[in-house]
Amino acid sequence: MENEKITVEKLHTSAMLDEELKTMLGASEIKLTLGGLMSLVIVNSPYIYGGKVDEEALAKAFTFIEHGSLDIVTFHTALQNALDTAFRVFEIIEPDEDPTKRGGKTSEITDFSPEWFADIISQACQSMPSLTYHQILYETPLVTVFHLAVSTARRNGAITRRPDDTLAAIAQFRELQKRKKEGKEE
Repeated sequence: MENEKITVEKLHTSAMLDEELKTMLGASEIKLTLGGLMSLVIVNSPYIYGGKVDEEALAKAFTFIEHGSLDIVTFHTALQNALDTAFRVFEIIEPDEDPTKRGGKTSEITDFSPEWFADIISQACQSMPSLTYHQILYETPLVTVFHLAVSTARRNGAITRRPDDTLAAIAQFRELQKRKKEGKEE
């Protein structure tokens, strides 16, 4: 038992990474863009802010997001998956030290505010200057826009890595401890 090790896997599975790539290729079931996200924000959609997705919220989302020939029920699941896939990109950013602790001033930017969207657009365009405002808002998959924004952050010093599945590692540790304890009791 002394040589047993705990293997820490990544929280983002191969299937999740494949879904990000598939979405970046534009090969997903729906076409979620920054403009679609912005439209959901404007109507205070529960897809963004949480809460019960009622028929009205679903109908609004269905009109905002390109979905091909998907029926509305399939669309609902596809939209939730597309949002999860896109926002997973931000999980790769390692937190920095709080700049206010260093005595520096910081901007106050709330999620989904005009400043937040402008920063995302700015960072994506810095990463790929040939992109137009229209392409960022309506043509480029949201997951690609977010990856481009994170790429600019990385170029400016941000550290990124896929997060570890610490809960699974803790479960392995507890199981190892349990087996060690049972081995001593025998």
